Amino acid sequence: MGSYMTPYDNEAMLRLFLDRMLPAKPTAEPINITLPQKISNASTLAPMAFEIFKALERQELTPEQFKILMTSLKEYRENILAIELAKKLSDLEKKRRDAAGARFALNGFIRKESERMILRISS
Repeated sequence: MGSYMTPYDNEAMLRLFLDRMLPAKPTAEPINITLPQKISNASTLAPMAFEIFKALERQELTPEQFKILMTSLKEYRENILAIELAKKLSDLEKKRRDAAGARFALNGFIRKESERMILRISS
């Protein structure tokens, strides 16, 4: 009996067979939507989200592309909020240090004035 080779006996032949029968998934095409340019704080991201929803509604985005964009927008928003929070905390710390310095200066002024008044009374 002759040897009969199936496509599964040869790796290269199997790979060719699978490539023909199950082609690779197409890669996502670039997304072309217009978003507002200026992003100064987290509240400016709302118009961007609106534009992404509108693009989905117009079927300019696939649900997968929509999900990717919204996830990216959410992560960007979280980064902006963290930066804003760090700045607010820094400002509060500076105000606290300034207030402590003012109290220290006021205490020093009160002490000196008290000493002067005591000297006047005692003289």
